[in-house]
Amino acid sequence: MPLRTQDQKRAKFAWEYIERLQLTPEQREKFSTACKQTASRLMNSGLPATIAFNAAKGEDHHLRVNTALSRHLGATDDHGVFQQALIGANATAMTLRRHTEEAMALLVWLSRIADGRN
Repeated sequence: MPLRTQDQKRAKFAWEYIERLQLTPEQREKFSTACKQTASRLMNSGLPATIAFNAAKGEDHHLRVNTALSRHLGATDDHGVFQQALIGANATAMTLRRHTEEAMALLVWLSRIADGRN
């Protein structure tokens, strides 16, 4: 049966992404916390700044969140290139808003599934 809603696609992506990571319970907890923190930062600072913050932190769980967002939003796995796509000459306010909303929705699923797998 094909997926029908965008929310089902997000849930499937999140489930498969977390399964591929093969995290220990402690790593899943850190990843879930990083997802929640990223969502909060996203609301306060916007998507490009949040991606830059996570990259600057350099911790595995923050980088995994960035990778999930970039893959889900169809960008390259290279976070610098992803950030440039968000703020570069071709980025529009509408595109950034759409990506931000999609990132928020995905973060909810990533966090739920990581919490549920503990």
